[in-house]
Amino acid sequence: MQSALRALKRRLESEDEKWRIKAACSGSIDLMFTEFDFDDPQKVKPKRKRLRHEIEALGKAVCSGCEVKKECLDWALRVNSEFGIAGGLTPQERRNYKKSRHRNRSK
Repeated sequence: MQSALRALKRRLESEDEKWRIKAACSGSIDLMFTEFDFDDPQKVKPKRKRLRHEIEALGKAVCSGCEVKKECLDWALRVNSEFGIAGGLTPQERRNYKKSRHRNRSK
């Protein structure tokens, strides 16, 4: 898991995405891309569930007032980001959002 996070960080740092400079979470990438499995609460031990929810809420709070939230969400959807909060959504919420967008385009 840690190697995947390091690879993601390198990719984030190497991309030419100037909006990142304005991101409210700039500098707090370890918090935003935590190792918790946001998708399957059953895999998170009961003692850690509360912490997972607290980290999720904190990440979403950081995103809530961010001026580049849309750009961040667009990026997360484009690269299929599987970790942490991006654009104000968890990985599962992003997958659901992407599916609903796809369904709406199909109509």
